[in-house]
Amino acid sequence: MKLLHFITKIYLQKSSCFLAMLFIFNSYNSNAQLLFSNGGSITINAGAQLSIKGASTFGAGSTITNNGLIDQTGNFTNNSGSNLFGVSAGTVDLNGGIQQINGTSTTTFNNLELNGTGNKSIAILTETGGNGSGILDLNNRILELNSNTLVIKNPLPTGISRTTGFIHSETDPVAGYGTVSWLTGNIVAASNYQIPFGNAVTGDFLPVIFNFTTNGIGIAGKIDVSTYPTNTLAIPNNRPLPTGLPVLTNFTGVENAANTIDRFWVMEASGFSTLPTSNIHLTYRESEWSSGTNTIIEPTLVPQRHDLSVWSPPLAGSINTTTNTMLINAVNVYNSIWTLAGNASPLPVELINFDANPVDNKEVLCSWVTASEINNDFFTLERSRNGINFEHVGTVDGAGNSNVTLSYSFTDKNPYPGISYYRLRQTDFDGETSNSPIVAVRIETIEPVFTIFPNPTTGDVYVISENTSSSAVRLYIYDSAGRHVYEKLIQSNEVVQMNLHAFARGFTL
Repeated sequence: MKLLHFITKIYLQKSSCFLAMLFIFNSYNSNAQLLFSNGGSITINAGAQLSIKGASTFGAGSTITNNGLIDQTGNFTNNSGSNLFGVSAGTVDLNGGIQQINGTSTTTFNNLELNGTGNKSIAILTETGGNGSGILDLNNRILELNSNTLVIKNPLPTGISRTTGFIHSETDPVAGYGTVSWLTGNIVAASNYQIPFGNAVTGDFLPVIFNFTTNGIGIAGKIDVSTYPTNTLAIPNNRPLPTGLPVLTNFTGVENAANTIDRFWVMEASGFSTLPTSNIHLTYRESEWSSGTNTIIEPTLVPQRHDLSVWSPPLAGSINTTTNTMLINAVNVYNSIWTLAGNASPLPVELINFDANPVDNKEVLCSWVTASEINNDFFTLERSRNGINFEHVGTVDGAGNSNVTLSYSFTDKNPYPGISYYRLRQTDFDGETSNSPIVAVRIETIEPVFTIFPNPTTGDVYVISENTSSSAVRLYIYDSAGRHVYEKLIQSNEVVQMNLHAFARGFTL
């Protein structure tokens, strides 16, 4: 029969005579109302249990070798200057009411179980799976991240377990993201990882699930995920935007918040030499599309990601409006900001540049590059003499949808002489259009030179074109009233003989 020890307080402190006091808990249970350790060492052997009916604080130099069970009802404070537990294989069970893991040092638990009645929270970076096989078991409790990072060091999909509990991320970039960082290492195809996010206020379960379809190669591989909602009643809503996203406009440059659900996901995959491919499940709340200033038609929602430079075209996916879940297929780019937008007003096509340059002072070569395209039917090249009134020059087919860099060009073979202006008009399949910035081009004009002799004359006259270019020029003749009476195309250095008797007196070449 195990003995049960009731202790009102345990206080461990380094003394002048001993480096540390050592408490060893063997095959019996010990109960303490408070536990303070200031440089002490605690060993809990397999099968032993230390129950703390209150809070615990571990000061500088403290260590715990836990191969048994520690359960406590108060806050857990680690000021030891280390991860406290090393790689010991035991379990810590937080089974009180509202409890917090805090202190000045990161705590690395092996098995961490959440029980009791209240929500649990972390106030500092916290790790589970300390020996590589430990589990975070949420059971029926909520774990609030409070803008901190929770590291899962168990690389297997079983590193997190739950019944109805979940992890509350939900903090925006102003407060700081609440992040789950899963150190997966090499990922095996057909494995499924679930990050069980949820909202502690509404009780909604909002998991992010990765169904991996190919291997991920990288012993240091990890996946970081955060998520947060925004205020649906704000004008515009979807604020604050994720870090690195300056605006939320559609491809025509108009604010697109009303067509974008009020939730963002921020992901990053690192440490892989070969990234895995996965099908990703994202879950949102009903209110995040249907309330406030949103004008979303839920079945039209499509997933899009932003890589801190450009938006991707809408990705392949399917929506379940009953469970509020978006399935995104064949994803192998994770370092992105993710959201869901109405496909009638997707986030913008990205035009990297549009340029126009003279070629041999005869033609204008227009070229442009797109980083991505969404529902892009065709491009129209337009020109103008004054930069205000534009006319059609030519048309180039678009790629439809693309998330790779594409280059286009079109040559205007009959440009205006002097300065003219060019722009690109992009047209979607639904007829929506948007214009590029306007660029100016100068075609240097070469005035033709004519020699006319004899002048004046009443008989025949000879006209010689002395144009320095090899191209032909056109000769126009007007009478004294300004009427056009004659024209002829003259080649360079050609001599043209004209009989003036066919014209009335007084005319001008």
